Amino acid sequence: MDDRLPNLKQAIAVSKKVQSLLLSIKPENAKPTTLVFSSPTGKPINYNNFTKRAWHTIVDLIKPNTTPYNCRDTFITLQLLNGVPSAVIAKWCDTSTQMIYKSYADKLNLSQLRPID
Repeated sequence: MDDRLPNLKQAIAVSKKVQSLLLSIKPENAKPTTLVFSSPTGKPINYNNFTKRAWHTIVDLIKPNTTPYNCRDTFITLQLLNGVPSAVIAKWCDTSTQMIYKSYADKLNLSQLRPID
């Protein structure tokens, strides 16, 4: 595998449970440049190829018409509901707090509003 991968380094915080899982599947000869998840040929996963070949084959049986991006939406929404600061979520998801507020927080705030009896 080419040790000169194009700007793919991104560190993320994970829970102890996820950390244990990742360590349990880590190859013994892994280098700092080794991808955590790669294509069958050891290259970075191509989103379109992954979606067509793997995602829809598995996920459509459970919940048709979803994409991996739907998981991102759900993750961001759940983190907001759990009180995680939008700046932290923005960092995790490589987006801005403005986008978090525009796309998620405003909708959550409106969904919490109820008519007064």
